[in-house]
Amino acid sequence: MSSDASPSSGVARAVASPLVVFIAFLLLDCFKLLVTVTFDLEPVFALQREIARSTRSLARSGATEAGAVGSEAATTVRERRLERVRGKLKQLERRRSGTARNAARAAHWTKMAKAALGVAFAIGMREIEMFRLPREFVFPLGKWLKAPLAEAEPGAVSAVAWTLLCATASERVVTAIVSPVLKMFLGGAMARR
Repeated sequence: MSSDASPSSGVARAVASPLVVFIAFLLLDCFKLLVTVTFDLEPVFALQREIARSTRSLARSGATEAGAVGSEAATTVRERRLERVRGKLKQLERRRSGTARNAARAAHWTKMAKAALGVAFAIGMREIEMFRLPREFVFPLGKWLKAPLAEAEPGAVSAVAWTLLCATASERVVTAIVSPVLKMFLGGAMARR
């Protein structure tokens, strides 16, 4: 019996399959979307992004104003912007119930699990060529697609490149296909209640 026919090599080949990591990423992204849509977290996430953007903008303008002579007009504009940020923070606290916080944590930990899975897969399979494409298809990107595989043939796709491609592609598939379908079904279910 050859070593290729052993059960452990079959498991290793299944784990190293390029499709397995894509399906795992797809399932994690679908779960994150389900949590986000079910608990209506997108407005909360948008408000958090807006607060972060406004806070960074205030910090940048504060740094430039600190070096210049402060005028009363600049101070009042900064105070108005600061009040808007405080209002957004209060609005965010009103929107974040205990259930919404737990759901946001679940969505966050799902993203972290996806990152950990991707890192583990890329590190564990870094010396394995996932598959090979014709040289003409990968011409300008060939060196990057085979990136830690130094002796690989042109057209080889490494686990690192495949993991990055799968992570991005799964997000795009979920956003373009799964999200509208899920919102349609959940929207209809919510309307029937």
